[in-house]
Amino acid sequence: MRNRRHQQGATIVEAALIMLLFFTLVFSVVELGRVLNVYHTITNAAREGARYSVAPFPGIAGTLPTSANVRAQVCTFLTSASLPCTGITVNQSLVQTVNGISTTFTQVNVSTPYNWLILPLSPLTLTTQAVMRNETN
Repeated sequence: MRNRRHQQGATIVEAALIMLLFFTLVFSVVELGRVLNVYHTITNAAREGARYSVAPFPGIAGTLPTSANVRAQVCTFLTSASLPCTGITVNQSLVQTVNGISTTFTQVNVSTPYNWLILPLSPLTLTTQAVMRNETN
């Protein structure tokens, strides 16, 4: 009878250790999924801003949106995903020359801080960019 009581205590300790490891693993997977979701969202925001920037306004040939308009478009996309509108830079005059032909591109960079919900880690800054050729070339 005495051995059985000691075994019950060992079972409780083993269960506590395994549950700690299991929940740490589960919460880590949830956090990683959240990080990937936020990164995917800011990548889509950068693409949306670049796409908006390179297409001329309808009916006005050769007129592209301003950098402020592009930042507002990206900010709208980020706000709809409950992300802050900080760290948006737009370069509409990125010129590349290949075989003597100059092409103008638009580069949109988006960075946002990521604060961990569950894991006690320092904040992470996620950064992405999108580059597209201007349609007025």
